Amino acid sequence: MSFNQKILSIIVVCCFVFIHRGSAQTREPFALDYTIIPDSENIGFKRLHVKGSIPTKLKGEGHFLIHFFESEHITITFNRDYGIDIVPLENLHTITYGLAYRRALKNDWDLTASVSPVIASNLGFGGLSNEDLFINGALSFRKKYKEKNASLSFGGIFNAATGIPFPIPFLSYQKTINPKITYVLGIPDSRFIYRLDNKNTISLYAFFDGYFVNIQQPILVEGANNAESISLFAAGIGLNYRRKIFGNLIGFASVGDLLTIDSRLLDANRDEVLNFEKNSSLYIRFGLLLGLGKK
Repeated sequence: MSFNQKILSIIVVCCFVFIHRGSAQTREPFALDYTIIPDSENIGFKRLHVKGSIPTKLKGEGHFLIHFFESEHITITFNRDYGIDIVPLENLHTITYGLAYRRALKNDWDLTASVSPVIASNLGFGGLSNEDLFINGALSFRKKYKEKNASLSFGGIFNAATGIPFPIPFLSYQKTINPKITYVLGIPDSRFIYRLDNKNTISLYAFFDGYFVNIQQPILVEGANNAESISLFAAGIGLNYRRKIFGNLIGFASVGDLLTIDSRLLDANRDEVLNFEKNSSLYIRFGLLLGLGKK
C-alpha cells in the first residue's frame, strides 16, 4: 500500500467513526433522511438514514443516561462491467446501538462518555462474524461561554477498525452572533446558519462523509487479492433549507457538490484491489427531524 493509500484508508475509517460516534451527540429524539448521489457512467448511490436518542434523567443535577440508535441502508447502482460479482455490493447496512452518560460539571462544563457497537456489513451473504462488528468509544467535553453565546466541544474517539492505537481527536466551536446568525467551525462539518424567521432557516456548510463496510463473502478480483471490505469517502459543500412544519416537526432539503468522492474495494490488509472511479458529483438530501429542543 502506498503512503497516499494508507492516508486515505485512515481518513475513510476515521470518517466512519466520526459519523457513528453516535446519536448521543444529537439534539433530535428522531431524524430520518434520504440521500441521492445520481448515477454516472460508472456508479451511483442512495442512502436511507434513521437515527434517534432517548435521554433518561438520573439523580443529580445535569446527569443523563442516553440510549441512541442509528441505521443506514446504502444502495449502489453499477453502470459498467467491473469484472466482479456486484450482487453482494448492491445493498450495504450499518446498525448502531449505544449508551452515553452525560454529566454537568462546574463552571459551565459538561462531559459525555459513550460506547456503541456497530454492525457494518452486506447482510444476507453469510452469518454475522467479528469482522462485521466495530466498537466505538468516545469522550467529549463542552464548555459554554454564556456571555459570548458560544460553546467549545472537544474530545477523542476510539475504534479498533482504524488501526490507530490511540483516540482520534475532534474539535468544534459554535457561536451565535445574533438571533439570526450562527456559525460552527469543526470536524466533521462546518456551517453558517441564517434564520429567516421563526419557521425558516438556511445554511451553507462544508463536510465529509463516508462508510466502511465488511463483505461477508470475499469477492474474487482478477489479478488481485480477494475484496473483503468496501469503503467510500466524500467531501463536499452544500446549501440546506429547513422549515418548521408544526410543533417540533421540521422538514429539510439539501443540495450540494461532492468535491471529492472515492469508493474502493479493499483486501484483508485494507490495500486497494479495485477503485470505482466516480468523479465529483451533485448530491441531494431531504428528510424530517422531530423534537429539536434547546441545548
